[in-house]
Formats: sequence, C-alpha cells, structure tokens
Amino acid sequence: MGCSLTKELKEEHDTMKNPKLAGVIHTCPVIGKQICLWCCLHIADAADPMSRNNMLDKYPNLVKVEEISGRDFDSIWETCSRCHVRA
Repeated sequence: MGCSLTKELKEEHDTMKNPKLAGVIHTCPVIGKQICLWCCLHIADAADPMSRNNMLDKYPNLVKVEEISGRDFDSIWETCSRCHVRA
C-alpha cells in the first residue's frame, strides 16, 4: 500500500528530495489513512505554529490536509506534537 495523499500532493511526491521517505508508510492519526513519512513530517511542520508560514510558502498544497482531515492546523498540531512517529 502506498501513501494515500499521493493524488492530493502529486507535485510534492514527484519532486521530493529524499524519495526514501516515501517508502516508509504508517497510519496517520490525523488523516486516519496510510501516509508516507515525507507527508507525515511535512504535515507536522505545516501544523507547527513556529514553522507553518515557511512550510506553506514552500508547499502550498499542504493546505489540502485541512480539508481532508476536517481539522485546522492548530488542531492538527495537537496530534502531531505528540505523535510517536515523529519522536
């Protein structure tokens, strides 16, 4: 099974600098589906209030995660900041 965000973040998946991160798959508690480690780390950075603006400037398609999850980035950060995958 691959990353469930491949269609929504196609450009990002096609141009990622470290494609090995795409091979590490886990179930995301925010999305509730399987995502790659690249998406996980970048969603967490977009949700983090300290890095949000830079991350969204660099990857504007990450705003789709709010729609997909039905949560805003502040709410997503509550989950990402405690997630065991990032630790």
